[in-house]
Amino acid sequence: MKLRHRSLLALSALVIATGVLAYGQSTAPQSGPSDLLDVYKNATTTWVSTAFGYANKLFGLLAFIDFTWAMIVLFLEGQEMQGWIAGFLKKFMTISFFYALLINQSTWFPAIINSFVQIGQQAGGVSGYLNPSSILWTGVQISGAILAACLPNAASGATAGGILGVIVPGAGAALTAASLIPALVALFCALLIFLAYVVITLTFIMATVESYVVMSAGLIFLGFGASRWTVPYTERYISLVVSTGVRLMVLYMIIGLGQTLSNTWVQEASQMPLSTAGLQSLFGLLASVIVFMALAWQVPKLASSILQGSLQMGSSDLIAPAMSAAIAAGTIGAVAT
Repeated sequence: MKLRHRSLLALSALVIATGVLAYGQSTAPQSGPSDLLDVYKNATTTWVSTAFGYANKLFGLLAFIDFTWAMIVLFLEGQEMQGWIAGFLKKFMTISFFYALLINQSTWFPAIINSFVQIGQQAGGVSGYLNPSSILWTGVQISGAILAACLPNAASGATAGGILGVIVPGAGAALTAASLIPALVALFCALLIFLAYVVITLTFIMATVESYVVMSAGLIFLGFGASRWTVPYTERYISLVVSTGVRLMVLYMIIGLGQTLSNTWVQEASQMPLSTAGLQSLFGLLASVIVFMALAWQVPKLASSILQGSLQMGSSDLIAPAMSAAIAAGTIGAVAT
């Protein structure tokens, strides 16, 4: 039992020290998730060149087959010269249109997605592109503000050693029994808020990387536009491009508004006392962050519902984020017990 208590105290001290020291920094780091996103963005150049070569060959082969078949049909039907000219022009215009999509994909499709992103930026009050590291850093700031405000000696700029002295008996002024439980509750809420922002950051990274894949490797489906039998694959790809743009647009709206609210949340967290009223406010803040996480989690489904003409979100759609929070709560609760 003593070993478990010491492990809990050591873990709590380590997390608290890390959070407060991180909160003491003035600027958000630009590394971390943003570096990972840059890797995928830079890889799109190779993906585009590779996929375009195969798509171009596929388009030429299917165009030859489809054009030859159309001419054979006109010959078997015994069409006159006017029918031959009309059939040739129709087929030529169709093939030319889809080939124009293929050779201009690097300009047209990013423009489609970026237009939706710009709408989301203006609606969500975001200046420029969202930075995944900044999103995650907001969670660190809120968690650090909670720890700094609710734990003894943290608000006065205590170092990691000072916080260890507060938490671990024998290393400094120990917490009393009356203040230990509120301190653990504050730690519990701070960890959940940080995990919620991890989920939000993950959701944004997944949607952004998906847009990179759609605009690069996905262009292989443009090669199917040369034939009447395979053109549905190209139509679905165009629909996917629009769906990806809508998904990013709504993400920028949701996360942009949440980032604006986060400035208020950081101020509220930094002013919470270690009391019953403070803990009530802390749980209210935790609920707001969890709702923010659930909305960001469900954006991809909402975007696809918009294209289908119905916008809805049931309670079953909240199972995944709720399970994530429940697992985290259960883990911390088991350790505390």
